[in-house]
Amino acid sequence: MKKVLLGLGLLLAMSITSCTTADSAEVALVVDQIGNDKGVPNIEVASGFIFYFPPTQDVFMYPTSVQHKVWTADKQEDSDTDEHIDVTSADGATFGLDVSINLQLQRARASELFVKYRVGMEDLINTRVRTIVRKELLDNAVSFASDSLLQHRNVYESNVGKSLTIALEKEGFTLNNVAILKMALPASYKKAIERKIAVLQETATIKSQTVQAEQTALKKVALAKGNYEAAIYDAKTKEILSQPKLLELFRAETERVWAEQGVSPYGSNNVFGSAGNILLNRK
Repeated sequence: MKKVLLGLGLLLAMSITSCTTADSAEVALVVDQIGNDKGVPNIEVASGFIFYFPPTQDVFMYPTSVQHKVWTADKQEDSDTDEHIDVTSADGATFGLDVSINLQLQRARASELFVKYRVGMEDLINTRVRTIVRKELLDNAVSFASDSLLQHRNVYESNVGKSLTIALEKEGFTLNNVAILKMALPASYKKAIERKIAVLQETATIKSQTVQAEQTALKKVALAKGNYEAAIYDAKTKEILSQPKLLELFRAETERVWAEQGVSPYGSNNVFGSAGNILLNRK
């Protein structure tokens, strides 16, 4: 009779014993639910085929592969709700950030995470990990003025990555990458930028027009100066040519040229008559 009861008890135990598997990309936590602490410290880290007793035990699976998460305002991306993260710069401007993160659970610290939070990996990332990411984004943003945050976004992202690595390490995670996918400007700041761009464009236009006007004016001045100087030279030339002494010199030069040619500029009809009719006074 005892053997029958023992066999029935064993058969009953086997019938309510469950089995699951855990591959190399996840860690299984077999948690004993008996006792006041419910699983603390009765947690077994297992892999492969895992047998457990549902009435007194639960199995939690934590993936150890790289987990990718995006918090964005785009409801078509990773969630049907707006999950972007707001940060504030040193001068009080608020920026909406779309952020992506890649991280891994450190296998040896899986039981520690479960004891601390007692939730699955998806809930853990959407709660505790998000809180840590948001804190590091906020803490680093206050070191930048709004314009500096825009101009040095890569530096800001690098600073966040360094501080976030340390913060997640304390929780049992290894950070692979964090990226700021989008930085939405506040409406007031966007208008200020648009006004600034408009002023810069207007200033550039005025400057260009001023330079062009100056060049045109310089060209006119140069032309007027040239005309003025040419008129002065022309007047002086006419003045010199109209002087009696110069005219007399010009006539003398003309007669010299004619003499070299053996003729008189007056031809045969001169006051002395022709050479054949000149009477020599002979004694």
